Amino acid sequence: MITQGMLIHRIEDELFSGTFYYTAADPYILSLELENFAHSLGSVHEKINSLMTTGPRRASNISFTIEKRLDKKTKLSILVTLEGEVGKEYPLSENLRLAIVSIFQSKIGPSYGFLERTYDEYYTKKISPKARAMLEIESRHIIEKLLEKMKKLTIQSKK
Repeated sequence: MITQGMLIHRIEDELFSGTFYYTAADPYILSLELENFAHSLGSVHEKINSLMTTGPRRASNISFTIEKRLDKKTKLSILVTLEGEVGKEYPLSENLRLAIVSIFQSKIGPSYGFLERTYDEYYTKKISPKARAMLEIESRHIIEKLLEKMKKLTIQSKK
């Protein structure tokens, strides 16, 4: 998607979107451990961290973004959302949902002069596609690491 404003171009492209289901004895603690691990993969910005308890039912919702900046204009954002429930009505079968969305973002402009416009056009046509390819590889790597860690955490929580 390309949007234009006052000589500002914004390119956003979804690289990956997926949902995974896991079984966890305590989805909230497991979600916090995954968020803690994510700090080793990039800059983490927490969006939501909630734990709701109503009698025998406990529901958790943790959402955070992992960002990797390639340069001033381009970055990779990976939104991770973990929602879990545990209680008498909810058996321990796939009680934790992990949703991952990876987005390539490039913001070009504003351009005030001839040289800046020329550079921005060059960046859009030549550098941005290569940056997208690099960040797509990085996105796959980060997602693989997250899923690998989640698999290890869910195995540990069963013990």
